[in-house]
Amino acid sequence: MIYCRAHVETIRPSTPHRQGEFEVVVMGDEPHDFVRTYRITAKDDNMAARAGIDRFVDEIGKLTSGAKN
Repeated sequence: MIYCRAHVETIRPSTPHRQGEFEVVVMGDEPHDFVRTYRITAKDDNMAARAGIDRFVDEIGKLTSGAKN
């Protein structure tokens, strides 16, 4: 399990006709204490945070999976 948290900044807010653009900074907790920044297009900041966390978990999981051998 990879524990992490996300901080979201709005770059361009969502409107009824288009999704917003968000900068999502995801910070992992030890032993996965990496920081990644993603630019994500989403309906709202919660969905952007979720997408950023999912991306982080996938990326860091692949990065550290070889280190467990």
